Amino acid sequence: MQGRIVSWLAALVMLSGAFALARADDAGARRAIQANYDRIAAAFRAHKPQVLDSLLAPDATLTTPDHKTWDRARILSDFGRQSTMMKDATWRRKVVALTVHNNEAVATVHGNFHGAFTSRDGKPHVFDLDSLTVDTWVRAGHNWKLKHADTRQLQPKIDGKAPPGGMGGHS
Repeated sequence: MQGRIVSWLAALVMLSGAFALARADDAGARRAIQANYDRIAAAFRAHKPQVLDSLLAPDATLTTPDHKTWDRARILSDFGRQSTMMKDATWRRKVVALTVHNNEAVATVHGNFHGAFTSRDGKPHVFDLDSLTVDTWVRAGHNWKLKHADTRQLQPKIDGKAPPGGMGGHS
């Protein structure tokens, strides 16, 4: 009987250590992935799509709110175009949930973007965007690469008003 109790306690201690290790991995992944979002925001402000390029998996994709899929080339092209067009941009994203399984992490991310642009008619405008994405990251060596961004919700405002037609989202 004592042998069983000792075995059971030993197993419990080992499992507790395994859970602690898993939590530590999750915390490390969360820090690394949050740092990647911060690097992407800085690259946007600096008009450096090559930084985003370095953080994307070779087969990276993005799903838009209307269920269209963009490939890696389209993601980079849009990032470059938008970063050049927007002035005084701030882009904050916060990982609000993260699930790590082996070499894959799924992050739920709230985003807030603020910037200014000039429309084709020469008028200045303020653009604000709140977003919710569910992003899949894959571990590549010691780094995390963005494999897929699923845009669940976008709430844009131009000069404080929702644009006609909106951008919506999906679930």
